[in-house]
Amino acid sequence: MYPYSFLKVSEYQGAIDEGRALVRAFPHEYRSHRILAHAIISGERLTEALPVLNTMAELGEERYSAKWRGIILLTLTRDQEALPFLERAKELNPADAQVRYNLSGAYYRTKRLEPAIKELDSLLVLDSNYPGAREFRDQITLSQYK
Repeated sequence: MYPYSFLKVSEYQGAIDEGRALVRAFPHEYRSHRILAHAIISGERLTEALPVLNTMAELGEERYSAKWRGIILLTLTRDQEALPFLERAKELNPADAQVRYNLSGAYYRTKRLEPAIKELDSLLVLDSNYPGAREFRDQITLSQYK
């Protein structure tokens, strides 16, 4: 059974088990690692996903792994560590609104307000209705004047 089928019914452990089986069967194939990483991330077991994402990067898949390593590190408040991954993810896919939003958050949390606003402006060009982006931009703008 393909792991994504478990995710529809929130049986994350089953999806993770299936993903691990795929990794055992195809250890040098980044797609099997991606399936496992997706299942782990969907189950909100973020620290568990980092080694899988690192392996994906070693196998040559950067787009997904850079994005999710950055998002996970930011979620874990490891903001400085998150920045290079999010910046790389933006290089690899500049149209990814989620990456730009999270990159703006990493800049904000590392006290880099101008780059944070710039990322939000770029994000709003890509998706003018991205949830929370306008409010976050307003928050940063107001914080500059305090």
